[in-house]
Amino acid sequence: MITTTVGSPNLVILLLANRDNLAPKGSTFQFTRVSKGSTVQFTSAGQLVLNDPGGNQIWTATASSSGNSNRSVSYAAMLDSGNFVLAATDSEILWQSFDVPTDTILPSQTLNIGGALVARYSETNYKSGSDGTGSGVCGFNSYCQLGDDRRPFCSCPQGYVLIDPNDEIKGCKPNFVAQSCNPFLETDDFEFVAMDETNWPQGSYASFSPVSGEWCRNECLNDCFCTLAAFRNGECFKKRYPLVFGRMDPEAAGITSYLKNRRNKTTIIVSVLLGSSEDPFILGVNLRIFSYEELNNATGGFIQHLGRGSFATVYKGIIDSDNNNNLVAIKKFDNVVPDGEQEFKAEVIAIARTNHKNLVRLLGFCNEGEHRMMVYEFMPNGSLADFLFGTSKPNWHSRIQIILETARGLCYLHEGCSTQTIHCDIKPQNILLDESFSARIADLGLAKLLKNDGARTTPMTMTMTNGESKGYVAPEWFRGLPITVKVDVYSFGVVLLETICCRRSLEEKEEDEKQKVLRDWGYECLKEMKVEMLVEKDEEAKMELKRVKKFVMIAIWCIQEEPSLRPSMKKVLQMMEGAIEVSFPPHPSSFISSIS
Repeated sequence: MITTTVGSPNLVILLLANRDNLAPKGSTFQFTRVSKGSTVQFTSAGQLVLNDPGGNQIWTATASSSGNSNRSVSYAAMLDSGNFVLAATDSEILWQSFDVPTDTILPSQTLNIGGALVARYSETNYKSGSDGTGSGVCGFNSYCQLGDDRRPFCSCPQGYVLIDPNDEIKGCKPNFVAQSCNPFLETDDFEFVAMDETNWPQGSYASFSPVSGEWCRNECLNDCFCTLAAFRNGECFKKRYPLVFGRMDPEAAGITSYLKNRRNKTTIIVSVLLGSSEDPFILGVNLRIFSYEELNNATGGFIQHLGRGSFATVYKGIIDSDNNNNLVAIKKFDNVVPDGEQEFKAEVIAIARTNHKNLVRLLGFCNEGEHRMMVYEFMPNGSLADFLFGTSKPNWHSRIQIILETARGLCYLHEGCSTQTIHCDIKPQNILLDESFSARIADLGLAKLLKNDGARTTPMTMTMTNGESKGYVAPEWFRGLPITVKVDVYSFGVVLLETICCRRSLEEKEEDEKQKVLRDWGYECLKEMKVEMLVEKDEEAKMELKRVKKFVMIAIWCIQEEPSLRPSMKKVLQMMEGAIEVSFPPHPSSFISSIS
């Protein structure tokens, strides 16, 4: 980190070296942190070097980075402009911090084409920030307020605790079991915490006026979906979990938020409580419980198919919600056996614990007798498979936006969830498109929750009853190796290649034998520096061949047969967004071949 005052009494950060834990020289995707005892040196060779406590080089700035590798560096200096430079004897600048801005632009500094300014993650965490999940600055179920020093900080409301005690901006979770929608359960166990001048202004799903504050509280109390009631000047606004964009604002005079809490002073960490097959199971999130009759009527007797998987069929339906008829997708499990109830519950648990703008949202479920169904929001524009492999080909920029959003959704599942989750079935058919053609990952049916070591140690098998999954499945499924998040990275790599080329990974009818298997042909084109052949009929993509090449290299890294060579989804996303460089990958099977 390099800082200066630059005409201000406060320090201004000019350069964040090793900002995202860049790997030591010569390593492959093995990332380390800069710890106490690390040193910065200006060497006799004219290099500015950052070393870890063991003396390993983590980051370096050399003259070669500006193209003047034939000249030697004579000195380093901090200019009055705030530019930190490495210069030759005649004062020619051979390297300068102005060429590598991180999150600050100073007067006289320019942001070059392709450059980016990325805000730091938080006030005290200097890593690159992210696009966010739509929860607001402070994360879900928390609120922002100003301290005595006029600096903002995040807090959990009463009855809620931080999801991650070490990261306040990840949001909060209820420290109690949420209210059940079972009409036979009591509502007397709940009360309200009044929070003056505090509001979560977005996400109201119902409003009433003119009413009293007491009426507003009772309306929320008798609604299992209502998490909070906001009341101001005779108006009542009901909001459901998760709460977003919360803030304490002294200028919001007259507004009071009533947050629902359990009366019982003995709190229970939010979890999923599973009952018997006869009783509904209660989730630590708000989901609507449907009867079989409701869903049978909603689908007109399960007539209109949207799709069929190995274990379930998806139907289109219409449900009444807040006096509106809403389209939904209803997943009906086929050939249900008694032993399958635990699998159904596990699937609901996995999905209910997720909340991200690039995941399809679960609205409710049915667990009545032999009938097990899940109700999702309806995605009107079909799947990525329809989009890519249909008669009319989508444009390049739309494809790139969709694959970036898919990467963000997967990154959330792997690193943003309260419980790390592997999807296990990433393929174009499971990437759906909403009304704005934004990507939503669907069908967490095979999702597995991970232990702290990031791997499943218990035996797992994949039943290949559906041909659609063939070609997207990582090799370790068939080799008896531990199943980790890297299986999703492999599948994503295949989908990324298909998205780039707008074709399937295996084209049996392709006359040219070399082009039948996209993985092999893609690597061959990359090695021969002929990536334009992969987008031969795509004029938009041919205008961005540099990006095409970068994305092909990322895809090849993702589909390495050796799991340890694949990057994490976080690094995949950083490479796609240009935050870190992409090195040239080996052939996907080269490591396995070398040890055979």
